[in-house]
This record gives sequence, structure tokens and C-alpha cells, in this order.
Amino acid sequence: MAEAGDITVNAQDSLNWLASFGERIEAAAMRGFVRAGRDVLKHAKRNAPRSPTKAQIIKTLKRKKTTDRNPTPGGLEKSITVFVDTHSVSVGIPSGKNVDAYAVRIHDEKYIKWLHRGPGTVAKGERADEKFIARAVEDRQAATNTVVDEEINKELAKDETNGQQTNLPQQ
Repeated sequence: MAEAGDITVNAQDSLNWLASFGERIEAAAMRGFVRAGRDVLKHAKRNAPRSPTKAQIIKTLKRKKTTDRNPTPGGLEKSITVFVDTHSVSVGIPSGKNVDAYAVRIHDEKYIKWLHRGPGTVAKGERADEKFIARAVEDRQAATNTVVDEEINKELAKDETNGQQTNLPQQ
């Protein structure tokens, strides 16, 4: 028998809420990872070496250009993308016929087959060195954790009955 001041809870409502709780938290975490992936993408592009222009290549080669390839500055930067799957977020370069060869040239042949960096890469300084995507992930780790925590806390703060935000004490 319920007395004045007692709280009555419908067990089925509570069970339904608990069943959806994990899915909601997972979706919130995924939203956080997508936001964090975009942040890492921005920093990876800032760290990427800058491709030389057609004029810079001709000047460097000191001869007439004989290839059909027409590089544009920032080609590598533009190729870095965020890949979102149902349970993962990745930052990288889409696979293609030239990706592996380019990676070998940039990482393994540095100062062996090519000595000089273009003015765009030189202007970026040390941050345009090797493993620019991995460095962006490492540099933004604290920000990634913060963003994911924010999204989860927003989901936890939602009032299930009306979908409004409630003020819950922070831990």
C-alpha cells in the first residue's frame, strides 16, 4: 500500500528505458566520434605536406614538362577524408592506384631520391613532416575525449518523458 510521499514506478517503463539506454549512449558516443573525426581531419590537413604547383615542378626540373599530370597545390591535403561507418570513424586517404606509391616516395625516399621540399611544405615547417595523420590523432586525443564526453553527457541529461534537457550534477 502506497503512503503519501511514496513514489510509484512502473516497472515496464523502467525496463523499456533501460533497454534503450545502451543504444542511446552508443549513438551519442558515435556522434562524438564523428565530431572528433572532423577535428582530427582539420589538423591532419594542416600537417600534410603541400603539393608543388605545375610551375614549381617545371622550374625545379629546368626543362619542359613532358607529363600529362597537372598537380595542384594542396592535392594531398584535399585527399584526406573522414570515413564514417556504423561503428567506426577513420581519418585517412582513400585507397587508389597511386596512394601506396606516393606514401613510399614521401616516407621512405625522403632525402634519398628527393632532397628539396616545395615552398608550401617549407612554410608549414616541422608539422609537415612524416605521419601527419597519426600526429593529428595523437595531438587531438584530449579534445576527442572531451567531445565524446560532451555528447554522452548531453544524452544522459535528456529527460525521457519530454525530451528536454535537465540539469544533472556533474561528476
